[in-house]
Amino acid sequence: MFNRLLSFFKDLIGKSEEYQDELLLSCIDLLLQVPLALLYNKDIGTDNVELWKGIMLKALELGHTDNSIAMTCISMLEQWFDKLPPNTTNKLYQEILPQLSDYLNVELDEQSSNPDYFHQRVLK
Repeated sequence: MFNRLLSFFKDLIGKSEEYQDELLLSCIDLLLQVPLALLYNKDIGTDNVELWKGIMLKALELGHTDNSIAMTCISMLEQWFDKLPPNTTNKLYQEILPQLSDYLNVELDEQSSNPDYFHQRVLK
């Protein structure tokens, strides 16, 4: 049963490249919800985490127009960080984390970028 379910998700990853719009979003969302226990199990020697890298990259790309899919991806990354050994996540995170910089860059308006404005607001 375990192998059949994992095969289904792997097939879905391949088919997702053919999808677009709402079907693509739903597919990516489903793949981001796959329990980590299906992807990684040290005891039985399964490590399919690398296969989800493309899904996470696509989710972050789509997240520019649909914040919920980006938040789902970030939640998945947080869970993985807490539960996976560093040697499994290091390479993955090196490729995924730079994609988060788009979400962290915030344009400041002229007034708030003025240092005097900042000091006036903080000192009040």
